[in-house]
Amino acid sequence: MHIVAPVHVSRAALSSGAGLRTRVTVVIAAAIIAALAVATPILLLQATAERRAIEERAGLATAAIAHIVEREAAASLALLDGLASTPSLHSGDLKSLYEQFAATRIPEGAFLSAYDDERQIINTLRPFGAPLPYIRDFPPEDQAAVERIHRNGWSVSGRTWGIAAGAYVVFISRSVLSNGKRFIVTTVIPETRLQALVKTQEVPADWKVFVLDRYGRALVGEQAEVNPQAPPREHWLTPHVPPNTLRGSLEATDSMGAKYFAAFERAPNSGWTAAVTIPWSAVNAPQRRALERLAFGGVGLLIVGVVVGLVLASVWERPIIRLSERAAHTTARLRHAESQYDATRRQVDNLTDRLMSIQEDERQRIAAELHDSTSQHLAAASINLMRMKAAESDPKGAAEAYEEIKASLREAQTEIRIFTYLLHPPNLDSLGLKRTIETFSEGFSARTGIKSRVRIASAVDHLPYEVQRSVFRVLQESLANIHRHSSATRTTVVAEFRDGTLSMSVSDNGRGFQLTPNAGSELGVSLGVGIPGMRARLRQFGGNLEIESDERGTSLRAFIPVNDPGASVSGFDADAAE
Repeated sequence: MHIVAPVHVSRAALSSGAGLRTRVTVVIAAAIIAALAVATPILLLQATAERRAIEERAGLATAAIAHIVEREAAASLALLDGLASTPSLHSGDLKSLYEQFAATRIPEGAFLSAYDDERQIINTLRPFGAPLPYIRDFPPEDQAAVERIHRNGWSVSGRTWGIAAGAYVVFISRSVLSNGKRFIVTTVIPETRLQALVKTQEVPADWKVFVLDRYGRALVGEQAEVNPQAPPREHWLTPHVPPNTLRGSLEATDSMGAKYFAAFERAPNSGWTAAVTIPWSAVNAPQRRALERLAFGGVGLLIVGVVVGLVLASVWERPIIRLSERAAHTTARLRHAESQYDATRRQVDNLTDRLMSIQEDERQRIAAELHDSTSQHLAAASINLMRMKAAESDPKGAAEAYEEIKASLREAQTEIRIFTYLLHPPNLDSLGLKRTIETFSEGFSARTGIKSRVRIASAVDHLPYEVQRSVFRVLQESLANIHRHSSATRTTVVAEFRDGTLSMSVSDNGRGFQLTPNAGSELGVSLGVGIPGMRARLRQFGGNLEIESDERGTSLRAFIPVNDPGASVSGFDADAAE
């Protein structure tokens, strides 16, 4: 550890530094206060303008809605004026009148009807000739409405439950006098039509739009009744709207105590009132945002100013000490990096020496195996050739010698093929690691009679070739140890990726062995490099080897950290290959 000697600063220097920090802080605070004094009226004026724009937009929305519904009522009255002059009505030809009413184009959901002094005579919702209600069966208020229509000449009803329509509607009626008889022609505007018209005027999501009838009940919007049996009730906004006032704005509180800004405008002919309410918090949002900006901005500037002042004072006060400390820190880091580099280089040298030693051991073991096993098969074949020559007159002896020669040569040929495959597996270049392991395991099972179950993630084929080769060598060595030492009847090979690490496990159901510090070298078979060799192959890629063994069998697990080559999970193409 590199330790920097403490630097002593005089009391005078500390005092002057403290005074410098105080002066810088005062200057910055004064600048911030001046900036806030200038920004405050600007932000408040801007907030006032934004609030005025909100109120004006609400007024324009109510005017537009009032115009839309008034135009709809005027269009309906114009339609009734045309129907009131039809000859079929004056001649009493109800069938022709019904056909003309049915052929008239009206908005979707609307319908036409006609009344005489006794009953309804036409209703386009019903087939011609169907029973229709009598006026005497109407509620008293509806009977009074009939007389009012005749007295005034026309009428626009409030929101009414239409029995024939089965929905809330608005009746627009025109009185007609023909040949001394009184008639009423009526068109109906369904509530859905009014809702669709109002929705054409887009407003923010937290704004609420209402259309109130002449009695102050909601035609469209909040508090519009959906129960035909419920008595009509006045909208909460109605008592706040001044009578005989065409348009305006006000502050009101609903039945739940929530405060709103409201703009309204009356439609002069229909008597309907369009209204828009805005939550009080939304109306005051510009002022609130302005105050929040001033508060947070002031606090933020004050904090930044104090920090900047202290930093500047510190920079001016002790630049040399800072540079010295930084240089000492950099020097310590460089020394530490040098020591790490030396240690890493030593590890690389040791690993290189170890690999060279392992390669030499491997050559010696292959030579010993050729001498002890393959050469013996060839020697046996040579002896049997001599026996075969000596038994020229004994066909049976010659045949036996021939069979033994054949068996010896077959064993020698098999071992030579195994040696060449161990020295360089040809399939690894062309087929990839996954298929090479599967093929090798199949051959291992065929040669040894030990069943093999293989599960290999397909992404192993994306590993660097050097890693694939080392993994395959570890597998070869593991299966060779199982064949030579375990007396197992089955093996399982699994290769998968977990958390950026390749994990390959080779397990068997053999008799196991007792792990000792030198077990690796003793258990290594003659064709391999032993457990130390496996560990060396893995360590050159930052990996490691773990072995567990007991009377139930042995499990060997190899780990190599890799950049995920395409499979963050196991990624098996199949559950198993046997």
